[in-house]
Amino acid sequence: MRILVLGGNGQVGRHLISEAGRRGWEVVAPGREQLDLQMLKSTTQVDLAYIDGVLNAAAYTAVDDAEDEIDKAEQLNATVPLILANACAQASIPLVHYSTDYVFDGKSDEGYRECDEARPLGVYGRTKRQGELNIEGSTATTALLRLSWVFSEHGKNFVKTMLRLGRQQDVVRVVDDQRGCPTPANGAAVAGLDVLAALISNPEKSGIYHYTGDKAVSWAEFAASIFESAGFDVSVDPIKTEEYPTKAERPRYSVLCNDQIFATFGIEAANWRRHLDKITPMIIKELDMGEKP
Repeated sequence: MRILVLGGNGQVGRHLISEAGRRGWEVVAPGREQLDLQMLKSTTQVDLAYIDGVLNAAAYTAVDDAEDEIDKAEQLNATVPLILANACAQASIPLVHYSTDYVFDGKSDEGYRECDEARPLGVYGRTKRQGELNIEGSTATTALLRLSWVFSEHGKNFVKTMLRLGRQQDVVRVVDDQRGCPTPANGAAVAGLDVLAALISNPEKSGIYHYTGDKAVSWAEFAASIFESAGFDVSVDPIKTEEYPTKAERPRYSVLCNDQIFATFGIEAANWRRHLDKITPMIIKELDMGEKP
């Protein structure tokens, strides 16, 4: 198996590369110098020779910055997926593309299913939704995996931010009226690779799927779990969204149902607390090394 991974430096992308390697798959993961996605305009720029499948984990994910950098968000989140889908259609190979819970407005009080209407609130969510529509409009064999609240030992994420603050403060103020499902990046990678392998033999399994952690929490509850995992004596002060204003509006409730991905592929929701306990010592060690003179 030889696969193309885009976004290989991101949280999910790094795990895609390592997990594919463990499976004995050959991975092509071009950096920006080999393939600048901001400059991608045509399928002719995408070399899929001897590639069996593509996983796209590249995205513009700076939710607040996207409100000002609309062109950049549109390019990475909407245009690139369209070009990739068309290139995969021409090469007759499947595409697995990662999307987001931010395609929903969060006004529901029940877990969102794949068939629920997408009503994104900001530029990030709108451009990600347009990417979904662009892929669905292609003739390629595709699977869209919507994730939420991704975390890992790599890159920038909520877990790292909380551990950094927890080393500096006795009390941390965290929003408590936004709920979602934390999702381990390694679980998202494993799910993506499993889905890709299934699509190669069963193209009829194309569609939109949700993959997240197994337990919904608020950001404040997630923070408390992080401090507990780290053994930090830190209190969480729960606050309202209005007390922590941001440029982009976030969905208040973005819990995704995982029933469909289990029914189709046998993939279960991730045990996010187990993974949190696994990576917390790694992050603390990284912080310790960063603070040494």
